[in-house]
Amino acid sequence: MPSSSPGKHGTKGELDSADLHKCNRALADLGYAIVSEELLERDYRSYAFAQPSAVTG
Repeated sequence: MPSSSPGKHGTKGELDSADLHKCNRALADLGYAIVSEELLERDYRSYAFAQPSAVTG
């Protein structure tokens, strides 16, 4: 498990690239979708899925 104290890898609690890759791989193997932090922070500007006309059956 990564150290919780600051060290050579950066700020407290930050994973280095090898550890991050291992975590992403383990989550993907379990069926989780890996989404970048930049995409999660992006504003959502569409409401098409909330409209009844957007649902096709």
